[in-house]
Amino acid sequence: MLTRAGAACQRDPAELWRHLAERLIPAKANEFETVATLLLLAFAGTSSDAALPREQVALALSELGWRRSDGRPLSGYEFYSLEVLSTLSNISGMGRHRGNRDWVSPAAAALSRASLLPARRGHDQRS
Repeated sequence: MLTRAGAACQRDPAELWRHLAERLIPAKANEFETVATLLLLAFAGTSSDAALPREQVALALSELGWRRSDGRPLSGYEFYSLEVLSTLSNISGMGRHRGNRDWVSPAAAALSRASLLPARRGHDQRS
């Protein structure tokens, strides 16, 4: 179903871009989801037309003290439940098939950067 925000953005690509960028970082999330999303966006923003290095993100989170409930370090599979990965995957246009669910398109990389740089939202649509 088309939301009110979606309808408002239908004819204005810059507004749609800004709307998406502003919502990639969850407003109401637990601390892990927020930190993991920020790191995923940082890595995605520098992974244009490449695979998202989930293992490196997991290592960074493990170094920050995040662990699985049994004490083992994170592996990267914990991220598949995060909304940000679905959004970036949808932007890639490749779908969430096993072989390409980590692929970061140039548009997804640019949107990742825009979400982390609020002053530039809507202005960094190039890859």
